[in-house]
Amino acid sequence: MEEGVVSPGGVGYDINCGCRLMTTRLNLEEIGDRLQDLVTALFQNIPSGVGSRGTLRLSSKEERQVLAEGAAWAVRHGYGTAADLETTNSPSRQTRPEKR
Repeated sequence: MEEGVVSPGGVGYDINCGCRLMTTRLNLEEIGDRLQDLVTALFQNIPSGVGSRGTLRLSSKEERQVLAEGAAWAVRHGYGTAADLETTNSPSRQTRPEKR
Protein backbone atom coordinates (compact mmCIF):
# COMPACT_ATOMS: atom_id res chain seq x y z
CA MET A 1 0.00 0.00 0.00
CA GLU A 2 2.90 2.39 0.56
CA GLU A 3 3.77 2.36 -3.16
CA GLY A 4 0.18 2.48 -4.43
CA VAL A 5 -2.25 -0.01 -5.91
CA VAL A 6 -3.72 -0.79 -9.32
CA SER A 7 -7.46 -1.39 -9.37
CA PRO A 8 -8.61 -2.60 -12.78
CA GLY A 9 -12.20 -2.60 -11.52
CA GLY A 10 -12.28 1.15 -12.04
CA VAL A 11 -11.79 0.81 -15.80
CA GLY A 12 -14.00 -2.13 -16.77
CA TYR A 13 -11.46 -4.94 -17.02
CA ASP A 14 -14.31 -7.46 -16.97
CA ILE A 15 -15.41 -6.43 -20.46
CA ASN A 16 -11.88 -6.25 -21.95
CA CYS A 17 -12.12 -2.54 -22.66
CA GLY A 18 -8.57 -2.48 -24.00
CA CYS A 19 -6.99 -0.53 -21.15
CA ARG A 20 -3.22 -0.65 -21.00
CA LEU A 21 -0.76 0.49 -18.36
CA MET A 22 2.49 2.31 -18.85
CA THR A 23 5.07 3.28 -16.28
CA THR A 24 7.36 6.26 -16.08
CA ARG A 25 10.39 7.07 -14.01
CA LEU A 26 9.15 10.59 -13.39
CA ASN A 27 8.36 11.47 -9.82
CA LEU A 28 6.30 14.28 -8.35
CA GLU A 29 9.36 16.33 -7.43
CA GLU A 30 10.57 16.29 -11.07
CA ILE A 31 7.18 17.22 -12.45
CA GLY A 32 6.68 19.97 -9.90
CA ASP A 33 4.27 22.66 -10.96
CA ARG A 34 3.91 21.13 -14.46
CA LEU A 35 1.58 18.35 -13.26
CA GLN A 36 -1.56 20.06 -14.58
CA ASP A 37 0.11 20.64 -17.98
CA LEU A 38 1.09 16.96 -18.11
CA VAL A 39 -2.42 15.77 -17.26
CA THR A 40 -3.92 18.12 -19.85
CA ALA A 41 -1.50 16.92 -22.55
CA LEU A 42 -2.25 13.27 -21.77
CA PHE A 43 -6.00 13.89 -21.86
CA GLN A 44 -5.75 15.73 -25.19
CA ASN A 45 -3.58 13.07 -26.84
CA ILE A 46 -4.96 9.78 -25.53
CA PRO A 47 -8.42 8.75 -26.72
CA SER A 48 -10.75 7.90 -23.86
CA GLY A 49 -14.42 7.36 -23.25
CA VAL A 50 -17.20 7.44 -25.78
CA GLY A 51 -18.85 10.28 -27.58
CA SER A 52 -18.90 12.19 -30.81
CA ARG A 53 -16.20 14.78 -30.19
CA GLY A 54 -13.14 12.72 -31.05
CA THR A 55 -10.95 13.41 -34.06
CA LEU A 56 -11.24 9.88 -35.47
CA ARG A 57 -14.36 9.37 -37.58
CA LEU A 58 -15.20 5.91 -38.93
CA SER A 59 -17.83 4.79 -41.37
CA SER A 60 -19.92 1.71 -40.59
CA LYS A 61 -17.70 -0.30 -42.91
CA GLU A 62 -14.55 0.91 -41.12
CA GLU A 63 -16.10 0.10 -37.74
CA ARG A 64 -16.73 -3.48 -38.92
CA GLN A 65 -13.09 -3.67 -40.05
CA VAL A 66 -11.92 -2.55 -36.59
CA LEU A 67 -14.10 -5.21 -34.97
CA ALA A 68 -12.78 -7.89 -37.32
CA GLU A 69 -9.11 -6.92 -37.28
CA GLY A 70 -8.63 -5.43 -33.82
CA ALA A 71 -5.18 -4.07 -33.07
CA ALA A 72 -3.92 -4.93 -36.54
CA TRP A 73 -6.32 -2.34 -37.96
CA ALA A 74 -4.99 0.26 -35.55
CA VAL A 75 -1.38 -0.52 -36.49
CA ARG A 76 -2.14 -0.40 -40.21
CA HIS A 77 -3.67 3.06 -39.74
CA GLY A 78 -0.75 4.47 -37.76
CA TYR A 79 -2.19 4.11 -34.25
CA GLY A 80 0.46 1.65 -33.11
CA THR A 81 3.45 -0.39 -34.22
CA ALA A 82 3.86 -4.01 -35.26
CA ALA A 83 5.62 -4.59 -31.93
CA ASP A 84 2.38 -3.63 -30.17
CA LEU A 85 0.72 -6.71 -31.64
CA GLU A 86 3.13 -8.93 -29.71
CA THR A 87 1.74 -7.67 -26.40
CA THR A 88 -1.95 -7.45 -27.33
CA ASN A 89 -4.46 -9.95 -25.93
CA SER A 90 -5.23 -13.09 -27.95
CA PRO A 91 -2.33 -12.85 -30.42
CA SER A 92 -3.50 -16.00 -32.20
CA ARG A 93 -6.61 -14.09 -33.30
CA GLN A 94 -4.74 -11.00 -34.47
CA THR A 95 -3.97 -10.49 -38.13
CA ARG A 96 -0.83 -8.76 -39.27
CA PRO A 97 -1.34 -5.33 -40.82
CA GLU A 98 -0.87 -5.07 -44.55
CA LYS A 99 1.94 -2.89 -45.84
CA ARG A 100 0.74 0.47 -47.09
